[in-house]
Amino acid sequence: MFGFLKKKEKQPSDIPSVNWSFLKTDMHSHLIPGIDDGTADMEQSLSLLQKLQEAGFSKIVTTPHISLDYFPNAESTILTGLENLKDAVRENSINLEVHAAAEYMIDESLMKKLASNEQLLTLDGEHVLFEMGFVQEDRNLMQVIFELQTRGYKPVLAHPERYNFYIDASIDTLQKLKDAGCLFQLNTIALSGYYGKHIKLFAEKILKEGLYEFAGTDIHHERHLGALLSIYQPSVIQTLKAYPFLNKNI
Repeated sequence: MFGFLKKKEKQPSDIPSVNWSFLKTDMHSHLIPGIDDGTADMEQSLSLLQKLQEAGFSKIVTTPHISLDYFPNAESTILTGLENLKDAVRENSINLEVHAAAEYMIDESLMKKLASNEQLLTLDGEHVLFEMGFVQEDRNLMQVIFELQTRGYKPVLAHPERYNFYIDASIDTLQKLKDAGCLFQLNTIALSGYYGKHIKLFAEKILKEGLYEFAGTDIHHERHLGALLSIYQPSVIQTLKAYPFLNKNI
């Protein structure tokens, strides 16, 4: 009854399509199947890669977790998975350049790798993507930033907008990390509200302050892809297109 008074829901075909080619490279995702909390099988990986190509990306640097407690991957495991993924991409005629790095958790494993000067997987030969737990700032954060730079790497902190302990702090707290040489990577789907309104607003604040260097989808599954494709507001897209992201340099 009175159904004609209900607001018509926006259908997928009604949503404007955004061409993400202005970024060129998606430098954060989890698309090597079966090794972390990303895609479960090759079919899922290929489906997401095909849709990322259709969305305008021409290069993917996928970044499986390396975390001692949850995903104790080795660099060799990731590289083997990458070769299998690249073979499948070629066989399925997906027109994407596919590479792999890692998203390193600050933990005992990473500290040992740094202490022994092990070679890390990088986004482009020098940038290393890393993260930390969401409860509190890791006590080794500043040391990791320093150690990475000492070894010739450029540290990139994944999704700073998602750390609630920074949301309640002054923006100067993030600036101190910048001053120490840490670069920041935006999770683009944060701007869709996927992680909550508070994180969306914080991401917009960091953008406004000009503190990001990179943007990545951090896609794990179809829901993340849906969040990415839901970002169609002209003001948001104009801001992203005008922002001097360094993705094209990777």
